[in-house]
Amino acid sequence: MASTHVTSASSVFGEGKLKVESVIVKPFQRPHPPKSLFVTYPKEEGEYPVLLFFHGTSTLALLYKQLLLHISSHGFIVVAPQLHIIPFKKDIEEDMTESSEKDTEDATKSSEKDMEDATKQYIDTLQGTDKDIEDATKAELFTITRQNSKADIEDAIKVTNWLPDGLKLVLPPGVKANLDELALGGHSRGGHTAFSIALGYGPPSSLKFSALIGVDPVAGTSESSQLEPKILTENESFKLSIPVMVIGSGLGQESIMPPMPACAPKGVNHWDFYKRCQPSCCHFVVEGFGHMDMLDDNAEAEIMGSLCKGGESREPMRRSVGGLVVAFLKAYLKSDKGDLRSIVHEHKHIAPAVLNPAELREKEK
Repeated sequence: MASTHVTSASSVFGEGKLKVESVIVKPFQRPHPPKSLFVTYPKEEGEYPVLLFFHGTSTLALLYKQLLLHISSHGFIVVAPQLHIIPFKKDIEEDMTESSEKDTEDATKSSEKDMEDATKQYIDTLQGTDKDIEDATKAELFTITRQNSKADIEDAIKVTNWLPDGLKLVLPPGVKANLDELALGGHSRGGHTAFSIALGYGPPSSLKFSALIGVDPVAGTSESSQLEPKILTENESFKLSIPVMVIGSGLGQESIMPPMPACAPKGVNHWDFYKRCQPSCCHFVVEGFGHMDMLDDNAEAEIMGSLCKGGESREPMRRSVGGLVVAFLKAYLKSDKGDLRSIVHEHKHIAPAVLNPAELREKEK
C-alpha cells in the first residue's frame, strides 16, 4: 500500500491525465468580470474544485500559465485575476479595460497581446546598465512599499463574488465549477493578499474558502516596512479555521545584487507566515531555487524574474510547486491525504527538487 501512495505522490509532480485549456476574459467581455481573468480548466466534462490564485508584485497572471495548467491537468479549475498593473511607462489599465465589444476568440488573442505588451514595457525599463536596473528596482520597491494591498483585496473579493454567476459562462458546456470546494492562493504579494482575505480583511465574501496556499508569500520589504494590512504582527498566531500550505524558495531571501534587498526578505517571508499557522498546516521549502522560479519558460518571465536570485532551471521549481499544490488540494478539497503525507515522508525519492523542510502538522482528532 505504501508503494502505491509513493507512486501516486510522484505523479502529482508531472502533467496530469486530463487535457486542459485556458482562456483570458476582459471586463468588457461577457460575462463582464470585475478584473481581467486568466482561467485554466480541464477539457473533460465533470465538476471540479476551484483555486483562486493571485499573482505577485507587478507580475502578469499570464506568466504563471505553465504552473496553472499543471494544476488544472489534475482536476482543478484555476481563476487568476490581474489585480494590479505594471506601474511603468504607460497606463496599461486603459488597454486592458477598453470598452469596445469583440468576437470572443479575437478578444482573447488581443488580451494575450496586451499582457505581452505590458511585460515588454516593463522589460524596457530593465534593459540597460547595472545602475539602470538598480534604480528601476529601488523605484519599484519604493512604490510597492508605500502602497498597501487594500485595492488588491477589494478587487479579489469582487472577483470571488462574481464567480457564482460569472464563471459558469466562461467554462465550456459540461465543465462545472464546484464552488463549495474553493481554495485561496497567491504568490509573493499575492500570497499576502490571500492570507489577508482569509483573515477577514476587506469587504465580505459571498463564498467560503476551504483551504489557503501561500507560494513564497511576502508581506513587505522588511519587518518595519510591511504592506497594509500588517498581518505579521508580533508572534501572534493566525486565527484561521481552514488548512494552510506555505511554500518557500531557498534563494528568495538572498539578494541578487547587494545592497539591493532580497525579493523575499527575512522577517516578512514564508518562514514568518508559517510560524503563525496552526494545524492543519504544512510547510515546504524548495532548496536551490528563487522567488520567481515558478514562472513560465519564456523571455518575458525570464526578465521579469531577473531582479531575484534564481536557480539554474525553472522546471524543477515549477513542477515542485505544482505538485505540492495538487497534493494539498487533493488532501483538503477531495479528502485524499495520501499524496501529501507521502511527499512529507518520501520527498527525497519523488520530488523534482530538494524539499527542506517538508513538514505537515495535522489537527488532532
